Amino acid sequence: MQITTKIKLPEGELTNYLTEQEVRYGEIYRTAYRMMISEDYEERFKGANDLRKWLSHEFEITNRLANTIVREIAGRLRALKEHKKHLLRILEREIYQLDQRIAKLERSVARLKDKARN
Repeated sequence: MQITTKIKLPEGELTNYLTEQEVRYGEIYRTAYRMMISEDYEERFKGANDLRKWLSHEFEITNRLANTIVREIAGRLRALKEHKKHLLRILEREIYQLDQRIAKLERSVARLKDKARN
């Protein structure tokens, strides 16, 4: 048996705090994302550990939160990369099929030209 409890928090100190933290997390996340996709990422940071240390120092957050942010962004970037590879394979297959179709049409045109001459 599964029970779901729904709680509606009143507007006040707790909801304001959560909203503020959500905004702050978004800022940290966007900053880390921009750094990880920047061209000079590998020059500025030796690896993910350096970025984690920088985030925890710069934004005064725990190493655990910085680690979570970096890992989540790295996972999303890997997923995007795999998606692009998949799209590339699909496009290559479509190009191959179109090349085959063009070759078949060229042969048909050549045969029709021969018939028209005769």
